[in-house]
Amino acid sequence: MKKEVGNKEASNSAEQNTEKSAGACEADAAANSGANIETESGAAEKSAEEECAEAKERYLRLNAEFQNYKKRVEKEKAELIKYGNERLITDMLSVIDNIERAVEGSALTEDKKLREGIVLVKKSLDEVLKANGLEPIEAQDMEFNHDEHYAVMTEEVEGVQEGIVVDVLQKGYKLNGKVIRPSMVKVSK
Repeated sequence: MKKEVGNKEASNSAEQNTEKSAGACEADAAANSGANIETESGAAEKSAEEECAEAKERYLRLNAEFQNYKKRVEKEKAELIKYGNERLITDMLSVIDNIERAVEGSALTEDKKLREGIVLVKKSLDEVLKANGLEPIEAQDMEFNHDEHYAVMTEEVEGVQEGIVVDVLQKGYKLNGKVIRPSMVKVSK
């Protein structure tokens, strides 16, 4: 029995110690909660300031990205307008070549009116193409330029220094400064 009483007292003592510990924790928690409220409000202020700074930074980055996007779209739009007719004009180059051959061939005919008509057609076609940014590449007697000329032959020519275009086999063209067909040339060696 004494053991049972001792056990009861020990368990009561343990319960009391647990209750005291719990009470102390609650008191500490209450004391700390006051401190936590102060630190939480300070932390909340810092957190709110950090969130505000982050939101402002996100806004600035998005705004910068949007401005870059607008500039890129404007540039692409300008290039599209500038070079939008490139395919059509490139396809027209063979027609231009044929009209030039017709002008050369009309010089052999006796029909003056036919010759004048072909020259007028060529002139008006040249004006339309020039208004749309097409220009011929000058090559004859010029120094060979690998960006604008395509050398298909070389030939030794007396009195002409090396690297000079001595004959143009096919005329080249630029569209708004961009080479769309290089001139096929014969170059002196």
